[in-house]
Amino acid sequence: METDRWRARAAFQNLASKRREDLEEGVAELLLVLARLEARQDRLDPAPEPSPNRIWRFEWRTGPGDKLDPAELAARYRRALSALQRIETFRAPSPAVSLWMAEFQKALGEEVKARDLEAKASSLRAATSLDHFAMGEHHAVRQEWDAALARIIHKPRIAGA
Repeated sequence: METDRWRARAAFQNLASKRREDLEEGVAELLLVLARLEARQDRLDPAPEPSPNRIWRFEWRTGPGDKLDPAELAARYRRALSALQRIETFRAPSPAVSLWMAEFQKALGEEVKARDLEAKASSLRAATSLDHFAMGEHHAVRQEWDAALARIIHKPRIAGA
């Protein structure tokens, strides 16, 4: 998935249109997961003190002795950005991809780029369940619980319904 050459192959081109769309969505999901794993600072720990408003949640956090070298952390954020940019080579711009790219740009200290990406995200409409879920995850990481829940349990509108 380093490039989008897979899309030019006859095996992909000979698939039915719906199957190609499904495959592209699956690749986008894998790249999004890759980006999140690359940007992960350390390990997944349960958050302390679950409240009655949420059953359980997880946070990325670093523990004692688990600090990453700043250069390695920056390299991870750049690899995460690269994975997300690959999504945009074969898929329409997505608010979720733009929000995550903004988050990683902020982590790299690129505030102007982050603001531009946030503005882009707010101008786009979530088109797929993956978009809604990834936006919900983004809100959850920021502890914006109501927004996260609204995205994760969205009810997609069906054309003509």
